[in-house]
Amino acid sequence: MEEAFKSYLKENFENSIEIANILNDEKMTTLLTVENYQNDGKDFAESKEYITNTKATLEDCKNKYTEFLTEEKAMSYINDKGLDSYYIDLYKNELVGDMSSASQDTTVQDSINEVIEILNTSEEVLNLLSENQESWEIDGENIVFDSENLSNQYNELINSL
Repeated sequence: MEEAFKSYLKENFENSIEIANILNDEKMTTLLTVENYQNDGKDFAESKEYITNTKATLEDCKNKYTEFLTEEKAMSYINDKGLDSYYIDLYKNELVGDMSSASQDTTVQDSINEVIEILNTSEEVLNLLSENQESWEIDGENIVFDSENLSNQYNELINSL
């Protein structure tokens, strides 16, 4: 019983650590910097691949996180151990407890969704820049556009962040 619960906690913890590592990844905060524009522009292949992979990983982690908050998932760690009903009930009642309130807490899922939205907008910015490669350049610490329309589109996306 103890081994089953430890396995459940370990896998849940590993998933949470993976989420935290992604959310704390410095690369995410530098995607829309002049330095990144210079290093990865003008097609932004590396940045776009990073965004795609990060979004996919976050979605996977979010799904796992939600799954870990279900009684079914918690019980799956003990169901195949061949224990008698006393230990299964003890595991369910004392260690797993009532997961209905935990599964309704959407704070982590909401935070992940917010980060995915930021990544989506970052991808839109990079797509705008890569589709208009000849219409912008870096001047010192600033990005300068050939047209006001393109500048407005860029600023609108940046401001939405």
